[in-house]
Amino acid sequence: MMYYLKLVRPINLLMIVIIMVLFYICFIDASIYKFYYFTPNLSVVEYSILTVITLLVAAGGYIINDLFDVEIDEMNKPNKVIINKQINEISAYNLYKALSILAVLLVIVLLILTKNIKLATIPILIMAALNFYAQYFKKMGFLGNIVIAISAAMVILLPALYEADVTFYSDNQNDITAGIFLAGLFYALFAFITTIIREIVKDIEDEKGDAYFEAKTLPVKFGIVKTKIIINIFILILLLLLLSFALFFPAIHVDGIQFYIIIFLIVPLLLINILLWLFKTIKQYNILSNLIKLYMLGGVLTMLYFIGGTGPVLFIQYINFMKRIL
Repeated sequence: MMYYLKLVRPINLLMIVIIMVLFYICFIDASIYKFYYFTPNLSVVEYSILTVITLLVAAGGYIINDLFDVEIDEMNKPNKVIINKQINEISAYNLYKALSILAVLLVIVLLILTKNIKLATIPILIMAALNFYAQYFKKMGFLGNIVIAISAAMVILLPALYEADVTFYSDNQNDITAGIFLAGLFYALFAFITTIIREIVKDIEDEKGDAYFEAKTLPVKFGIVKTKIIINIFILILLLLLLSFALFFPAIHVDGIQFYIIIFLIVPLLLINILLWLFKTIKQYNILSNLIKLYMLGGVLTMLYFIGGTGPVLFIQYINFMKRIL
């Protein structure tokens, strides 16, 4: 049983739960909204079903990826391989099918409850994309990284889209809806960029095995140095985004939060960039990958700042602030 649990990456699944719970209590259903007669588009039951669907899709994605990466993983990280050592391929694939079927059944339930066919089918599309990623996209370099990053971003963006897909009859209610969507969009962008960075670092870590099996990852195609320059581009984009928020809060006379952004988000990002260029070994790149995962968690925990219900207003003000300075 322990090996089946390892196969679905329990720590990663726990992070997904934390992300979705925090986004719900901090943005979608903050207690102050009741004064504006605002109620979430998704009920607690519907949101819980969406969370379980997300976990099932992610768990299935990890399994199918391992199934198609057995040979590469044997070379890159032989001590971490589970399939064909502790669990045979048939058992792993049966677990993948069971999780996928359960996810599809819950999607149907969510579709019936919400009557939103466009959004309810997105998890199935992600499931299909992760399957194609495992079989084809992983060997197509940057395209595979994008698929994984989009999947990570949708953990936050999909709940935000559900809340945005409704029209209320008062300006306050519509402002809350717009603000929730903007919050989801920016946190999804953070998840997208940090995931891209981490996935490319993992590609550097796995460069030897990927090259042997002719996987066209960025390090295999362009070399380590050029790949690190590509990572720098994404770090710069994220850095500019964080700096814009660090400038925004003092501009609206909200002091304090900019120091959190600088100390816990900007400085660690610069440190990650320095380590990226200093590190040379597979073990060091593995450490860097884990540091980026911790950095993601630090970014997610900033949601707690908005638990009082100020998030929608602040994100709308941020857009107005950016329009003025651009």
